[in-house]
Amino acid sequence: MPSSSTSKSLGLTLELPPWFRRDDALAFWGRDPRSLSERVTLFESGEGRIEWVLRAGVLGEDLPPAGPCLLWIDLPPGTAGVARGGLDTPGTLQGESRDLASSRAVALLVRLLGLNVDPRPFERSLAAGPHAALVRRPGLTIPQTPSVFDGVVWVIAGQLVSLPVAFLVRRRLTDRFGAELPGVGPGGTHKASPGAADLAAASLGELRACSLTARKAEYLSAIARAVDSGELDLEGMASRPAEEVAAQLGAMRGLGPWSVGYLMMRSLGFADCVPVGDVALAKSLCEYFGLEKRPGKGETEVLMAPFAPWRSLASFHFWKLLEVGRSETAPRSEWGHQGLRFPPPRSRVQNQINAEGGGGGDNPPPH
Repeated sequence: MPSSSTSKSLGLTLELPPWFRRDDALAFWGRDPRSLSERVTLFESGEGRIEWVLRAGVLGEDLPPAGPCLLWIDLPPGTAGVARGGLDTPGTLQGESRDLASSRAVALLVRLLGLNVDPRPFERSLAAGPHAALVRRPGLTIPQTPSVFDGVVWVIAGQLVSLPVAFLVRRRLTDRFGAELPGVGPGGTHKASPGAADLAAASLGELRACSLTARKAEYLSAIARAVDSGELDLEGMASRPAEEVAAQLGAMRGLGPWSVGYLMMRSLGFADCVPVGDVALAKSLCEYFGLEKRPGKGETEVLMAPFAPWRSLASFHFWKLLEVGRSETAPRSEWGHQGLRFPPPRSRVQNQINAEGGGGGDNPPPH
């Protein structure tokens, strides 16, 4: 993506640990090739670039840029090494603001790539025990969402629908309510995902026009208003005890046990969470433990107990077990990278879009 002629670029560097799975990061962030706010580009040199359009405020309300910024990083071939990237802003950053933006952008890159948690202690804890076979992909990490509110939008959009439909809903929300990145034409990454203020100001009808059901529109609107008013501090939850966070999130309409567990592991960085009710996790547990039928919620909690205090990473490894054995050279569909669900027939997609969303978020996951 070309930088805007009016933007200012801030150079960034990030030391990659030897266990970093570079191709996994590229595949994860390239899942939706039609995304308006994320894009992956592979170069002939072997480098892979990931770009994120960040709305104003994601790096802190105290920073000057009033519009969206472009955060990007070029990942070299292999694993360990120094990755170089940048933060392209709509205005010039100077002095303390420049230093602050640089440190926060690097910290965000660490979270986006899942480098905020070292997976090796978890892997060592399993190495000599009965579950050593679970770690088929050493170095696997959990990429974090740019903000906790982005995670909320993602889980609500993905409830009771397939991954392609979740992508579609998110694109429509971004296209309608996201701020445009200056200097970038149509067809690529060019809009920031909407923030709480954007969606709090939207009517339920406008939200439904983005293919959200009536209930999902109500859930998302209520949470957006609570965040925008200051009643709900999502970002501050990361520093609070997990039990308190789970209880507060679970008390919100639209967020059931699965949604709460998913948000805590993918948006808040908690290490010991289980997305109870996750269909793919239940399927993987069934295959791994040789069960006659998929475990229910209570059985899932029992089966996952031995992996504490690393159940978030264990959940990701169980998801990845479902991909083991698939061809690494299988062609990509227009919906994303190999290893994800291909789109169902158009009629089924439309039926899923039109269906009324259910209660509390115990739904097939948008991983």
